[in-house]
Amino acid sequence: KNARVIEKMAEHHTSTGNVHEAEGFGTWTWLKNLGWTWPERGQLVEVVEIEEHHEEPPHVIFFLAAVIGLGCLTRHLLKGTRVPFTLVCFILGVLIGEFALTYEAFAKFAGTSVADIDPEFFLYVFLPLLIFESAYSTDTHTFKFVFIHSALLAGPGLVIQAGLVGLFQKIIYPDWPWTAAFLFGSILSATDPVAVVSLLKELGTNKKISTLIEGESLLNDGVAMVCFNVLVPAVVEGKMGTFWETLWAFVRFASFAPIWGCVAAFVALYCLNKVFNDPLIEVTITMVGAYLTFYLAEGVMGVSGVLSLVSFGLFVSSRRYAISPEVEHFMHEFWELMAFLANTLVFVISGVIIRTKGVSYIINGMDFVYLLILYVLCNIFRALMLAVFYPVLTRVLKYKLDVANLALVCWGGLRGAVGLALALVVKNNPAVPEAIGSRILFHVAGIVVLTLIVNGSTTQNLVNALQLAAIPPFRQLSMRRAVYHIKKEQQEIRSELRVDGVMADSHWEIVKHLTVDPIALPPNYTSPKESIEVDPKEKARQRILHAFQIHVRKQYEDGLLGGKAVRTLIAHVDDVLEQPGQWFDGEQLSSYWVGAMFIRKRMNLPGLKYIHAHTIDKDVAFAYELGNGFRRAQQGVLKSVDALVEEQQLAGEIKRKIQESIERIISRLQPFSSLHPNIVLATKTKHVSREILNKSRTAIHGLQEQGLLEDVEAAVLRSQVEIAMENLRSVPQRLRNQDGERILRTVQWFASADRDIQNQIAALAQPRHEPEKAVLIEAGKDVPGLMLVTSGVVRMETADYTTYIGPGRLFNLYGVLTITPSTATVHAQSPVSLFFFAASPMREILRRSVLLSKALWHIYSVRAAYNILRHQVPWSFLPPGALHMQCELGQLFALPRDGTLVNLKQDYVYVLVHGQAECHVTAENYIAPCALKTTDSLQFSKDAKMFFLPKTPQTSLDEVHKIESGSPVGDIIHAQAVKPLFETIKTALGFAGSQKRAPHDEYEMHSIGFGSEAIT
Repeated sequence: KNARVIEKMAEHHTSTGNVHEAEGFGTWTWLKNLGWTWPERGQLVEVVEIEEHHEEPPHVIFFLAAVIGLGCLTRHLLKGTRVPFTLVCFILGVLIGEFALTYEAFAKFAGTSVADIDPEFFLYVFLPLLIFESAYSTDTHTFKFVFIHSALLAGPGLVIQAGLVGLFQKIIYPDWPWTAAFLFGSILSATDPVAVVSLLKELGTNKKISTLIEGESLLNDGVAMVCFNVLVPAVVEGKMGTFWETLWAFVRFASFAPIWGCVAAFVALYCLNKVFNDPLIEVTITMVGAYLTFYLAEGVMGVSGVLSLVSFGLFVSSRRYAISPEVEHFMHEFWELMAFLANTLVFVISGVIIRTKGVSYIINGMDFVYLLILYVLCNIFRALMLAVFYPVLTRVLKYKLDVANLALVCWGGLRGAVGLALALVVKNNPAVPEAIGSRILFHVAGIVVLTLIVNGSTTQNLVNALQLAAIPPFRQLSMRRAVYHIKKEQQEIRSELRVDGVMADSHWEIVKHLTVDPIALPPNYTSPKESIEVDPKEKARQRILHAFQIHVRKQYEDGLLGGKAVRTLIAHVDDVLEQPGQWFDGEQLSSYWVGAMFIRKRMNLPGLKYIHAHTIDKDVAFAYELGNGFRRAQQGVLKSVDALVEEQQLAGEIKRKIQESIERIISRLQPFSSLHPNIVLATKTKHVSREILNKSRTAIHGLQEQGLLEDVEAAVLRSQVEIAMENLRSVPQRLRNQDGERILRTVQWFASADRDIQNQIAALAQPRHEPEKAVLIEAGKDVPGLMLVTSGVVRMETADYTTYIGPGRLFNLYGVLTITPSTATVHAQSPVSLFFFAASPMREILRRSVLLSKALWHIYSVRAAYNILRHQVPWSFLPPGALHMQCELGQLFALPRDGTLVNLKQDYVYVLVHGQAECHVTAENYIAPCALKTTDSLQFSKDAKMFFLPKTPQTSLDEVHKIESGSPVGDIIHAQAVKPLFETIKTALGFAGSQKRAPHDEYEMHSIGFGSEAIT
């Protein structure tokens, strides 16, 4: 770029002969500093024409973009085939290298500069992506069962294989030092069976065997890297250290790395816990954590970066509940993308390097012969290694492998990206002799290709031959029914569209080809139907347990259950699924509750009282959360038993089992309320708050879908809800109960009275504390007074229903208002605090305060209307909360006291909550509490009270007709059929039905004529 300046300086010097003037140029000063001098006058000088230099764009960017694009195209084209994706990437790399050698103009675009990539940079860029993704995607619960198996194969097993491979390499290349031979053996022994693991998961083989193969790959990557770090300096220096120096190097690389990985994971998890529902930040934390863990381990601490990353990834995976539920799927997809990019680039770059720098100069024909021999020996050496550990793997360990599984482990030991990356580092290391580095890369790449071609493509045949992917009979039957159900649904919609005014002339043959034909049983599900023998109990057990897992995951997605509790519950169900005949009844969780009780009860023992209270509170809260999550999941399963189990008698038995397990769990949780009331209160408070916020977010989404809310406004509201959700994390582990007097002064009925009446009620209030299971009142006995719960839960049982009453709610209300015995038995569900108001003084206060009397009658009327209407259509379609809100909209009717007849309007539903009524036409008597017919003219008793509310539920159609998922009706009813169903039943039966006295009485039966389109 200084050519023109130098030329001008020369012209100036020639024309003036003055060197000092030339020194005025800044460039001349720079040239002088480099020792450049002007020629003397008359001296002959060789004149060289200097071309101007034009900087070209960095072609490596084009190379990377083109390679990734080719990788996407290749992946798309290989869908549905058994050709390994990474194998095609490697071949693409070789072809690119060939083009670069053949066509000089193509070379600058073909990544030849990438072939000279710095080995350390290569390692630091790609290994963190590959190792962390593999560790993070590992099922840590299953990995615990096969950890010893994996450690045996990855530790001593790798050393055995590396030694045998190194010995063979020393024989065929005698001029290699032993260190280089064993370095090659350690690199080649690192397995990477990504293709095999994905195939096993697709075929539905035992999860433990696929996790074992994956776990071995993960651990032996770390062990191979330790050997690599120890042996590379020895190869470079040409000699090995002393025994103790080598041993210390192994210990230093292998021992401190897992510790550092766990520390780094703890820091990353701490940061993740501080973030809520922000995918960009949470993904960035894991990526930064992976790269920093590897960099600090390799570059600063001098320990194994791969082992550090393995422990880092496994630790994060085992505690991924720190990641927001809404982000977890995105996190998984992101790391899959990173692994895809890393694998694509590593295999393509390896192909380019081998073609441009390996084959052409060093490799000869004998190397190809040695490669084939080495491939055969690698499989033999792996089989010998498994034979050494055969007694331990098949007899000693808890999870015992059989010969078929061992054969699969042997054949599934593919080589892959990590081995290639290490070989590339050796090849590009200038201190390693060119002949050794090139041959290491050639042989590693060759073994990778051969294992992908031969082992990878034939694994499915081996699995089928060994019958390792045999589908259990109940799953085959379920798949058959699923296919039948799908085809039936297709037939229904096809019949509907055939008579559609716009779509009726579609090409139905092509439609059949595109929709019906692709839906078929997979090959491994095609056993003859008559040969499928299914034990009904086992099939039901499997379905129920899988349904339980679905309900648990749903709680996690809704933020109602922490990730740790979810993983614990699902892990226990996985264990039970592998034990035929076993049920998950909650007893498997006893250790968590016993442990929590043990710690709290013994806090005052010497040595334990100094344990950090926060840690203990977390354990207790987790134990309670675990039991509550189990209870909710079982309640969800209970609703869907009839849909999951065809045999009615068996369904009844299963329902009883589930109900017993729910009651057992409730009894297990009850002591927590007395021993840890503040922790239980905090847990319940967060749970209820999250349910309300979930409902808010769902409402926003619904309004947005209906076009009632613009995207901008929806985003603002959603952000507010999510901020509130995030604030739930700051709720302390312990909460104190609200002050009883504060609760009294905030309840609506108390606030409706004037100040003087309020003071009288407050003076009348007597605080009481009742233990768990205490009987507060018995049915049929006189009511001593009104009671207001200030903490704890009360269980109220009548002949018709059971309900629970919490803080701020009254009971014994009807007895005080009407001077009648109690109709309910009331127990303390947990330790209870309440205010007691004696009946006689309270009635005197009600006589003086009309407003207070109306408020209390309204409270009772809402409860009575709710208990009656919840058994009637269409009110029974409403969720309990929505029905209760509808009842809250009702009002007390001002009835005449002189016996005047009252004609009830058709637009309302009426509930007689107290007293009696007589039909003027039929002389039919109604006794409270009951619903009234709107066709009657009624005469009411003097003390009668009637409650009325609008006949049409004031809510959206979706709310009214929402049917709980999993119910038998939910499987056959269609959305478009809901409205006719609603209208038909409403018209045919009448809104109030025919209940005469109490909600538990039988309905009258009528002969009803239905239209041809009616659905019942």
